[in-house]
Amino acid sequence: MNMNRHTDTDTVEVILRDQRRRRWSLAEKSALVRRTYEPGMSVSLVARQEGVSASLLFQASQQACCFSGAS
Repeated sequence: MNMNRHTDTDTVEVILRDQRRRRWSLAEKSALVRRTYEPGMSVSLVARQEGVSASLLFQASQQACCFSGAS
């Protein structure tokens, strides 16, 4: 049995420093949410491009609807 088999693996990111939680201003969140409405864009795509959690954008989008009075 060959114990040295090579298999394809996903990339793993190693964080070497203690990173604090990023605080996003309302303007920054709004700008990210607006980008999700551009042609060809999606919440997941914008999140990956910006290095943020998609759940942050979903939450910000829901908050934007509530603040704008949309139902």
